[in-house]
Amino acid sequence: SSDIIDRKKLLLWAENVNTNGRRAEVLIVDNEQAVVTYNITSENPKGDLLPPSKKVIDKIGNYERKIIDNGRIFLKYGNEWPCEQIGIDYDEGRIIDEISNHFITLDESKWSLEVKVYANLLERGLHPRPGFKYGTLWRCYDQKIGTDHAPWLIVNPSTSTVDWESACLASRLASGVNKIWLQPLEINSKWYYLGIVRPPANSRWTNPVKK
Repeated sequence: SSDIIDRKKLLLWAENVNTNGRRAEVLIVDNEQAVVTYNITSENPKGDLLPPSKKVIDKIGNYERKIIDNGRIFLKYGNEWPCEQIGIDYDEGRIIDEISNHFITLDESKWSLEVKVYANLLERGLHPRPGFKYGTLWRCYDQKIGTDHAPWLIVNPSTSTVDWESACLASRLASGVNKIWLQPLEINSKWYYLGIVRPPANSRWTNPVKK
């Protein structure tokens, strides 16, 4: 369980298995020699929200702004904020974090991996909000906040290495709150989302009974 995951190889393997009508499944032996089952998926997270247009992004970029801390910006706007997926309401204005600010103000050629994934999530009709649980950067809603829970937790794409132990722990914790833990991967300028999913109890491997 301490082995580093080759995420690209794992994703491509899962897609190949699924194409053949089968389920990609791995068995992980933990430090206590227990065998645990996980499904490997190539997820396609999508939501019902309208992605922000360039006109909306430019409008947000022109609002009066004030630097707060840790890269966060306070924006003062008029009667109506043009995109609910960007920022959080606060005291007659809106607070955006550093990633959102770079998405709005920087040329696409200067985007970091985090900004690229953020833009991709918005394009998919999702509402990314700061995650901070289970090693994730965002929790993603597929509908207006308050309608339902966020189905997905998204890992920071800049995380260079992930071992099976930490990935499986995060996956178990996420499944406990009805969410899927996803790792974004950029392959040939396209974003994919690798899922390591704890299956239902009735479809898991059962450890042999020791006598």
